[in-house]
Amino acid sequence: MINVQYSIFCYYPSVESKDSIALGILFYDKTNNICEFKTIKKLQKLKSFNDELDIDIVKLQLEAIKEEIQESVLRGNFDIKDYTKFYINELKFTEVVCMEINEEFQDFIDSCTKQYMPVIFD
Repeated sequence: MINVQYSIFCYYPSVESKDSIALGILFYDKTNNICEFKTIKKLQKLKSFNDELDIDIVKLQLEAIKEEIQESVLRGNFDIKDYTKFYINELKFTEVVCMEINEEFQDFIDSCTKQYMPVIFD
């Protein structure tokens, strides 16, 4: 059994609205201290969701998050709940989901990515 935690990184064009689009999913294999941040690949599709969104800024933010997470994991002090709580307003992580899985971590990542970010598979 592998102890897995994950949270979906979403863009909310309006703080008042519940509408959102998943930009990435942060996966953490707590058992083996492995972390992966899968991000949306077709960033131009975000323009159809919000034509005022600066795709270059979003791309930089996603890259910065990936780097920050990897550095934290390498230092051995990564905590997904602590990390995700600092994102608020238009860009934020959903509540962390914790579960135990019997499948391979990468298979779990692939199935969740297909479920929560199908736009990358178009």
